Amino acid sequence: QISNATPNIGLTKPTDTSQAEYDEELTQYEEDKNIAWRKEADAADLAYILYQVPVMVAVHASEMLKPKGT
Repeated sequence: QISNATPNIGLTKPTDTSQAEYDEELTQYEEDKNIAWRKEADAADLAYILYQVPVMVAVHASEMLKPKGT
């Protein structure tokens, strides 16, 4: 629950690791820095904060089933 006791949680600017990674992180930081976990957050802000990119994991059935005869 977000209330008056909710602290503001913001972002920290990315540090220089590798140039390609830094550029990507900096681009994302620039998009995200105006959205913060705070009591004034509305439903759209929370949806943006809580969104996770879908990930698919594939495991072949032969790795999950017992071999025949065991």
